[in-house]
Parts: sequence; structure tokens; C-alpha cells
Amino acid sequence: MNFEDVKVVKSDRRSFCLEISPRLEVLLRVPKRASDESVRAFFESKRKWLDKHLLIMKKKTDERSSGKMLSKEEADALMREAKELIPERVKRFADMMGVGYNKITVRRQKTRWGSCSSKKNLSFNCALLLYPEELLDYVIVHELCHLKFMNHSKEFWAEVGKYMPDYKSRRDLLKKCKTEV
Repeated sequence: MNFEDVKVVKSDRRSFCLEISPRLEVLLRVPKRASDESVRAFFESKRKWLDKHLLIMKKKTDERSSGKMLSKEEADALMREAKELIPERVKRFADMMGVGYNKITVRRQKTRWGSCSSKKNLSFNCALLLYPEELLDYVIVHELCHLKFMNHSKEFWAEVGKYMPDYKSRRDLLKKCKTEV
């Protein structure tokens, strides 16, 4: 893992924190006033730990994609993270798209990535967090577009394309992923 591959997030915090998401993305959370040199030095001091844990998590991800199910603890942790992350991302996209919704539900579903009801309730599969972030974003935009068009008409796909021009490649990639966790 190279420093350039790490997402550095500066905030009102006092300590440095290195995180690996279930999608194997590395986040380095640092104080706002931290110098670039101190951020890089912290990363270098944790490189051995990071490489070891990335390897462990990559192996687990490979096992999942080969059809092995998550343990109860892993599935519960995934659900907790999804319930925190997905509503934040939905709100961000909904604000950008100028749409409103009622309720967001996160579930462990066997066949669906997401859904939108006529009552403007949205539902998402927690398994989305096992895959690259761009797939989660695609499903969110897809479901939010259903708030404007409750079908898969040309107008619907034009709306999806307005916010996500590369939606076809994301949709094709999503078809290769497993929904069940």
C-alpha cells in the first residue's frame, strides 16, 4: 500500500487513526492542523501493520466472493456500518438531485440491491459495502431516480445518466456481485 492510495481525512480531532473499510479502502483520519510530514510519518510507522491487515482482509474478501458466507459477527459488523454509511450517502445524493424520501431501511437481502416504494421509502442491501464504493453510489442514484420515475423507462435511464454518466459499466459490474451475506 502506497501513501498515495490512502484517503486522508482532516477533522477536529486530536489523534491519528488508520482504518480499513470492508471494501479494503484505507482511511487516515488526522487533526486539521497536522502537517503533511507528520501525516506521512504516521503512515510509514503503521505500514507493516497495514500491509498485514490488508492481506488478512483481502483473504476474507476472496473467501466471500468464492461463495463462503460471513460469520455472524462479520455480518453484524457489516450491518452496523451499512446503517451508518448508507443513510449519509443517500442524503448527500438526494440533496444533489433535489429529491425527498421518507424512510431508509438497510437489510440483508438475497436477491435485491435496493428498492424504492410508492411511499418514497428506500431499502438497501448491506452487502453493497463488500464491493467498491462506486457500486453503492450507483444503487443509491438508481433508487433515488425511482422517486421521479417509478419504472425503467427511457426517461428514468436518462435521469440516472444525468447524475452518473458511467452507470452502464457500474450496472454491469454489479450484476457479477452476490447479494447474499
